[in-house]
Amino acid sequence: MTDEQRDQPEAEPQTPTPQEVEAEPVAPGEANQGPTVDMPPPGTPDQHAAPGTSNLAIYGWAAACHLLGLADFSFSFLMIGILAPLVLWLALKDSDPEVDHAGKETINFQLNLLFWQVIFTGLAFCFIGIPLLIALPVLEIVLVVLATIETFNGKRYRYPYIVRILE
Repeated sequence: MTDEQRDQPEAEPQTPTPQEVEAEPVAPGEANQGPTVDMPPPGTPDQHAAPGTSNLAIYGWAAACHLLGLADFSFSFLMIGILAPLVLWLALKDSDPEVDHAGKETINFQLNLLFWQVIFTGLAFCFIGIPLLIALPVLEIVLVVLATIETFNGKRYRYPYIVRILE
């Protein structure tokens, strides 16, 4: 290296300029594969979150959606387990994709629990529904706790064997 080269400051790397590209043709059967959504993949932390941000700050509201399902103390007739997550979901669904997913899942799960509680109450008169009415709150608590843990770990939890009314 010569003295002249050492005296000159290093050139800063230039950022590439955006280029327009031509879209590839789509085969007739591949068109309209569903809506394209500009959302991070499941479990991706928010890009705007500061480095070292805790999972509570990133996934706290999504986990709260699941936990609010327990606000009715496992009596779905009270409707609090549906209304509390519904309010949170409606307030934050547009600003946080994790809350949007968790809110839909929680509301769907709570609506399914309400449906099964009504059916099992009717079957209780035949004594068939009594053990099922006892098992339903246990199932609710276990699945809500699992959903909350999975959400805190950055995974999107889907409740098993439910009819999804909200998609």
